[in-house]
Amino acid sequence: MSRTTRIVWAREVFAMSCSPAVYAALTAFYALSSGLFFAALQIGEGTFWSVPALWVLSVALPLPLLSILVTMPLFAGERATGTLQQLMMLPVPIGRVILGKFLAAYGVVVLGILGAGVPWLFLSRALGGKLPPLSALAPGMAVLGLHGLSWTALGVLCSVPARRPWAAAIGTLLIGGGAILAWAALSRLFLSGHLQAPAFPLAIELLDAASGRLALHSLVLHLSLVAWCLFVSRHLLEARR
Repeated sequence: MSRTTRIVWAREVFAMSCSPAVYAALTAFYALSSGLFFAALQIGEGTFWSVPALWVLSVALPLPLLSILVTMPLFAGERATGTLQQLMMLPVPIGRVILGKFLAAYGVVVLGILGAGVPWLFLSRALGGKLPPLSALAPGMAVLGLHGLSWTALGVLCSVPARRPWAAAIGTLLIGGGAILAWAALSRLFLSGHLQAPAFPLAIELLDAASGRLALHSLVLHLSLVAWCLFVSRHLLEARR
């Protein structure tokens, strides 16, 4: 990590640690993921669903919301307050500035994923240790981390051209959610009108991770998406410099 990236990262981490919005986002994420988990346990009682799979899906659903809330003020917020122009005037590489902000935002997302395992500990204690150990969630957490990585990179990309944080949030939701719906629609078209497993690849890789299976193509897909988002973000900022 270069010196510029470290300085930007430290600046963003300090700003986030003092921001009530970040704590509100984490609180909302923990509340949603915990509520979905315990609701899924009740609904899935007596079915074929495993408890790790229910936990992974319960955390994955509100994860985009956390990424959006953390990334939407990164550039759009600074543009709205007028500090982005001052930052762009500094003789530093734009790519390193973007990377520092991205790493700071992703750190909050990782903190959210790790903290979402607390309900598992409470449930395991209440059931007298009948649940698998917390380490059984490690593959699921790894894939959730990849999902959070992609959503964070997409949030950074949408925050770069946006004039207001809410516009960045809407853009991230429309692009990310639209891509998922478009893939499902195309899969339904080519599968003769039936929604099958290929229509939901992100859910399939989460369920595979919940059962302990990790695939190399998931890593390649998410890292490629992150690299593309950061690359486009750098060129957009350089064009506005």
